[in-house]
Amino acid sequence: MKLFFKIVFSFLACIYLSNTLASDNYDSSSTQLSIPSVLVGNTTYNNVIIKVSSVISVGSAPALNLIDVYNPDSNQLYIPSVNVGNTTYFNAVVTVGPLISIGGISTLTLAPSTQNQIDGLIQSFMNSNNISAASFTAMKSGNVLYNKSYGFSDQANSIKIINDPLMVTASIVKPLTAASIQRLASTGVLSLQDHVFCTGNNKPCWLNVTSPNGTVISGTTHNGSDFASPGYALITIQNLIDHEGGWDRSLKTCYGASSFVSLGYPTPCDPMAQEALIQQVLNSKFPANYAVNQLPNQMNDIYYWATTNPLDYHPGTIQAYSNFGYMLLTAIVSQATGQDYQNYVYKNILAPMGVPQSDFSTYAYNPSASSPQSTRTPYSIASLQCPSIYTPGIMVYANNQGCLNPTNWVGAATSLTTSKVMAQFASVYLIDNSNNLNSKITPGLDGPNNGTLLNGSFNSGYHDGALASGVSNIMRQLPSGSSYTLMLNKDNSVDWQGTLYPQIDKILNAAGF
Repeated sequence: MKLFFKIVFSFLACIYLSNTLASDNYDSSSTQLSIPSVLVGNTTYNNVIIKVSSVISVGSAPALNLIDVYNPDSNQLYIPSVNVGNTTYFNAVVTVGPLISIGGISTLTLAPSTQNQIDGLIQSFMNSNNISAASFTAMKSGNVLYNKSYGFSDQANSIKIINDPLMVTASIVKPLTAASIQRLASTGVLSLQDHVFCTGNNKPCWLNVTSPNGTVISGTTHNGSDFASPGYALITIQNLIDHEGGWDRSLKTCYGASSFVSLGYPTPCDPMAQEALIQQVLNSKFPANYAVNQLPNQMNDIYYWATTNPLDYHPGTIQAYSNFGYMLLTAIVSQATGQDYQNYVYKNILAPMGVPQSDFSTYAYNPSASSPQSTRTPYSIASLQCPSIYTPGIMVYANNQGCLNPTNWVGAATSLTTSKVMAQFASVYLIDNSNNLNSKITPGLDGPNNGTLLNGSFNSGYHDGALASGVSNIMRQLPSGSSYTLMLNKDNSVDWQGTLYPQIDKILNAAGF
């Protein structure tokens, strides 16, 4: 029977329990587990009964997800909540035995006419804007309503794109980073009111900043190697989640801004765009410790560069979108857990949703030919050039990622995943657009509860993302409980996302989703 179970599900990457208030029920005398509803591909199977062979682990409340997940490779089932007698257990992992029965089948999917509307909108938009690859996923209650990829994988448009391609997240990864921080806060590992930088007398704090010669900077008087503004001692983790750390990337007054303005960058004071400049300055200032052949920049180099320049605003007073702030959150995740960001996020946020490990990684510069990135990521179309951080003195198109070290920005922009993964995430975690301050740039973006669990509630949430490397993305939560993600392989010179998402909303709303 166990063989039969594995044959039935061998074609699956995973199984998802639909969004329902009902827990699984386990009968210890018969070792049978009753699952109210299980998604297999795009089909929902009701009243599934299986045998449980062994219990791997049991966690604690609350449930991290509303989705049961079966992994055929390990023959393990993740269970958000299960009733055993009069006790409810949370976040259990078990090894499954034989499949006993599957009840009725119900399909929760977009009607063909609605699929055609989605296809028509996306394909027309791609044709009008010379976009060669896209991926779209819509979900509701753990069910995949529609999952489709469009276009081609290669630059010559000769190889049809695969389904579930890996694409760069750009900023739609930020709520995922926020979710990691919120989880660490909810388990007492850190507090959202902890300070970000350790300036000598502001504990609890998380990040020490060192110069390339190894000197730990402290104090806020800007005496030589001190932090450049008193406000650096006051920046909290919550400030970073809310984009209220005190930096404004849109200003054109920072050191070296003019060269990035001339290249066409709309945010010339974003450290994410300035890595080549940072290399030049640090190599000049610390010739004995920082050589050009010690490439690329590491996170601490960027901390040092940023913190020895003044803040634009006092922390907590203005919301101005900040990739740098989310890079700092990435570092705090690693510092607090002793794990790299990608590993922690996968194990604690994505794995419980049944995401295969191969569906979440960091974009790599010059990946191996056999890597998932090389085989599953479509060619990206970039219009902007940047100074290379790998070969100083030359300009490269940004789709080569030659203008930044992707490892530094994985929690802000350079993760690699699928539209299905991000639509799943948006079905479980809050995208908070409530802004508690007058926003400098984008009203209502990344509010204080960003990344908290929805716990079965519904939300109207939105996050987009764009990179000059050839990325334009949308991640959306609808008040109906539906969620969707659209990923495109070209950078936008105008607000493509703002044009597309109201039209997608309208199509899904008209279809009852």
